[in-house]
Amino acid sequence: MDEYIYGVARIRALESTLLTDEDVNALVEAKDYDSALQILKDKGWGSNDSNETLSDIIKIEQDKTREVLDEIIDDERDKEILIVEDEYHNLKTAIKKVVTDAQVASKYVYVALNPKEVKDENDNHIKVIGNITITELEDIIRNSEYDKLPQPMIEPARDAAETLIKSGDGQLCDVIIDKALLKRLVKIGQASDNSLIRDYADIKVGMANIKIAIRAALAGKDADFVFKATFPCNYVNVNELEKAAEEGIDSVIDYLKEIGHADLAEAAKKSKSYFECVCDNKIIERIKSQKYETFTIGPILAYALARYNELKTARIILKGKENGFDEDFIKERARMMYA
Repeated sequence: MDEYIYGVARIRALESTLLTDEDVNALVEAKDYDSALQILKDKGWGSNDSNETLSDIIKIEQDKTREVLDEIIDDERDKEILIVEDEYHNLKTAIKKVVTDAQVASKYVYVALNPKEVKDENDNHIKVIGNITITELEDIIRNSEYDKLPQPMIEPARDAAETLIKSGDGQLCDVIIDKALLKRLVKIGQASDNSLIRDYADIKVGMANIKIAIRAALAGKDADFVFKATFPCNYVNVNELEKAAEEGIDSVIDYLKEIGHADLAEAAKKSKSYFECVCDNKIIERIKSQKYETFTIGPILAYALARYNELKTARIILKGKENGFDEDFIKERARMMYA
């Protein structure tokens, strides 16, 4: 599509600033937290304020990425695949805060940031779902005005809130919202004519289904729990996952090997964090083909996903340094880079 030619050209220039695998290795091998933080600053991260913490720098870099996407992508529907996970996260956060009076304000993710927008001291004017702000979202939940939410969120929001009120079961609340997210991702993928969006949606849902099955197997959950938590996709057969999960973690690992995901099976045996890392690396491998596209939104979305991946990786590495973990421990959790 011609409207993306300028955007892709700009993204090509920005790709040169992305962290490489060599940069990640340098972060891992840095002698301490301060040295690793300086590497990020030398790469242009943050705003040159010597007092900036890791959290400050990560937020600045997140805001930079949002601003670029806001400038390049005019159609909000094209950004949906990038923000939908954060929107459902915010819905879950609001429900738990309103229903249980939990202190979760800091857990909101700002998915629509306008640098010129006036904010109060609690950032309550920042949009967290579509055009809905934090204050508005919490009022919707508090007053049971679910029809004010985007249509796909109405039913799961009502079900999750009522379930939490009646049972106090936060995990079941999570399952309801998380499954609604998986359903939404599948629908976004099915509705898109862009190969990256279709592939990304499918692999995200597939990986989520596998993670659910592994967690369920380790926790001794039955097939009914897996059925309630997963959503069908092309990446993996959820019916087979349900059966395997009920039989235990060894059955899940055997099933993953049978369908050609031996690497995921081995990662699952090693540790939860390593499994998460392998899942993220598979996504990066899948989107790397967008480096050779020119006329679609694919490279723009791939850049955004690459940025989120490197921000996550930087946080993991520096938190590891800060907490005194050894180099091998941190390296195991460092993600593959897109650049």
